[in-house]
Amino acid sequence: GLLGHLRELAIASDVGAVIEVRAVPVLEGVRQLVEADVYAGGSERNLASVTPFVTNDDVDETTVRILADAQTSGGLLISVPADRSAELVHALVAAGTLAADVIGEIVATPAHITLR
Repeated sequence: GLLGHLRELAIASDVGAVIEVRAVPVLEGVRQLVEADVYAGGSERNLASVTPFVTNDDVDETTVRILADAQTSGGLLISVPADRSAELVHALVAAGTLAADVIGEIVATPAHITLR
């Protein structure tokens, strides 16, 4: 899931991250499926493995489960300097990428992710 991939990036780069959860693109209907307990079993394992590295600033449980979803085939997480993010998003949209958004920032707290 997004949180697992982000944790790996953070550990490898000795950084942390702050995610603005409302900025994360989510396919229509996903929230309803998760709320109905319809999600991959691997998502529970993903969530358990990242929980020690995540601070949750009042983000609801459904959203956290979505961020740990094991079905991220095709997703891509890219980190660029803030002053280049708009240029990257524009290029991705121009190339026909399904979803391209700035979802947070890299911070100095090693291997820790804050959800807001």
